[in-house]
Amino acid sequence: MITSDSLTRLRRDMEIALKEVGIKNNIAFDIGRISYNTLSGSMKLSIADKSLDGVSDERATFNARCRKHGLFRSDYGRLIQFQGREFTIVGCTDRRNKNGIKIKASDDGITYNGTTISVRQILERSIGISR
Repeated sequence: MITSDSLTRLRRDMEIALKEVGIKNNIAFDIGRISYNTLSGSMKLSIADKSLDGVSDERATFNARCRKHGLFRSDYGRLIQFQGREFTIVGCTDRRNKNGIKIKASDDGITYNGTTISVRQILERSIGISR
């Protein structure tokens, strides 16, 4: 039977296995949302080719788009606290909209689209820089 706990373990095992495969093939993997019932499920697996300087396409895209959302390049990978949970800033959407910043939950690895205003306010409070 497929359960939430079994999928959490599976996600961790896959991240470990994919890390080595990614290094070998110069690819970055990201396991996204997992949907399931007791008998079957599906998961989103994203891949990005790493550039020669070691920066993934996702990071390069963030660098190009972050100013639209009032962020700095140095905000990529920054940890933030929101509603009692810890998230990492992992990207931006291509258009400036209310849910334009991609944040990944530390506890379950799911990536969400965070509101631009909320993420900026959290960053301002945590590092004391007005954006």
